[in-house]
Amino acid sequence: MLLYLAGLHGIPTDLYDAAGIDEANAWHRFWRITLPMLTPTIYFNPIISIIGAWQVFTQSYIITSGGPDNATPRPCCG
Repeated sequence: MLLYLAGLHGIPTDLYDAAGIDEANAWHRFWRITLPMLTPTIYFNPIISIIGAWQVFTQSYIITSGGPDNATPRPCCG
C-alpha cells in the first residue's frame, strides 16, 4: 500500500487541474490520468511479490526436500 501511495503522490497535480478545466468527471480522471500514471507501480508490485514467493519456496523446498506430509526426511536417532 505504501508503494501505491507513493505512486499516487508522484502524479503531477497539473494533470488533474487541466482535466478540471476540461470538465472531466472523476471517472474520466481515474481512467485517463490516475490509472495510466500508476501502471509502473501496478506492474512493479506483482513482480516483486513473485520474486519474494520464489525465495520463500526455495527455503521451504530445501527444508522439506520437496516432500509433502510424511515424506519429509527425519533426523536419525541412532
